[in-house]
Amino acid sequence: MQTREADSDHVLVADIGGTFARFSSATAGRVATEILTLPRDSAPSMASLCAEAIRRLGIKPKGAAIAVAGPVGHGRGILTNVGWTFSEQALQSDLALARVVLVNDFAALALTLPDLTRADLVTVAPHVFEPSSHSADAIEPTVRVVFGPGTGLGVAALLETNGTRIVIDSEGGHAGFAPSTELEQALLLQTQDRFGRVSWERVLSGPGLQLIDEVCRGSVGSAQTASRTPREIIEAALEGSCPVATMAIECFCGLLASFAGDLAMTFRASGGVYIGGGLSGRMLSLFSFPLIRERFHDKGRHAAWLDTVPLYFIRNPHAALIGAEIAYARRRRGVSAQL
Repeated sequence: MQTREADSDHVLVADIGGTFARFSSATAGRVATEILTLPRDSAPSMASLCAEAIRRLGIKPKGAAIAVAGPVGHGRGILTNVGWTFSEQALQSDLALARVVLVNDFAALALTLPDLTRADLVTVAPHVFEPSSHSADAIEPTVRVVFGPGTGLGVAALLETNGTRIVIDSEGGHAGFAPSTELEQALLLQTQDRFGRVSWERVLSGPGLQLIDEVCRGSVGSAQTASRTPREIIEAALEGSCPVATMAIECFCGLLASFAGDLAMTFRASGGVYIGGGLSGRMLSLFSFPLIRERFHDKGRHAAWLDTVPLYFIRNPHAALIGAEIAYARRRRGVSAQL
C-alpha cells in the first residue's frame, strides 16, 4: 500500500482492548471512516501492534492517540487483562513519532458523550424530567457516566461545570458484585468457589458470560458440559436454538441494568448513563428493554430519582477513536484529558 505524506495534523488513533485492537487515522481533528481491526495478540507488544497498524493503513503519522483498556497515569499505561505495560515516551521513540497520548478507553468514550447525536445512540430510558430553577439538579454540575463490558468492564465519568469538561476514569468494574436474583446468587457462589472475591467485571464481561452460561446449564440440568465462547452463546441465542443461551443473555441483561443503576447513584449521573463496548452491542437485539428499565430503576428509595436519568446504548463504532483524538488535541493545547 502506498504511504501518504505526513503532515502536522495526521494522527494514528487506536482503541486497544484485551481481545481486539481497532485503528484509524485522523486529520485536522476528523477521524477517517476506514477502521482496521487486528487481534490484540497478533503482536507481542504495544509498539509492534501500532507499527503493524501504521504499515497496514499506509500512513506516516506525526503522532498517535491510543485508548487502552486499563489504567493510565503519568504517561504510562497498563493493559489490565493482558499484562502489557508501556509509556508515551517509549512509544514515541519506538514508533519515531513526535507525540504519543495514552488515555483510558472509557475516558476516551467519556470525552465524546456531550457530542453524541440521536443517530449515535439507542435510547432505553429517555430523560423525562426538566429541572426547575428551584431544583437542586438545576444548579449541580452535569455528570454523565459511561461503561461497557468486553474482555473486562470499563467505567468512566464526565463532569461538566462552568463550561469545562473533566473526565474521571475509574476502576469501578472491580467493585464487588451484588446479586439480586436466585440465579445471580448461584452465580456468585459458584464464581466465589472458583476465584475467591467476585467483582462486577468477573461476571459482566465476555468471560463472565461464559460463567453465566455454565451456571444456567447447571440450573436446568443440561447434559452439555463443554464450555462455550461468548460468540457461540450469542449465536445460539440469536438462532433461538438454545433456551440455556437465551437464559444466559437474559441474566447478563439484568446484571448490565443493575450495574448501570448503581453507577447512576454512585456518580449522581443526572446527565445520563451510557453503555458502550462491543460485547453489549453484539447482544443488543437480544436485550429486553423493559427488563433493563425495571432493573435500572429498582433501587429502593432512589427509584423515583432514577426515573429522571436517561439511559443509552452507544452504537457509533468510532466513538472511542474519536475520544482518543479529542484527548490528543487537548494535550496539544495543554489541557489534561482526565484527572
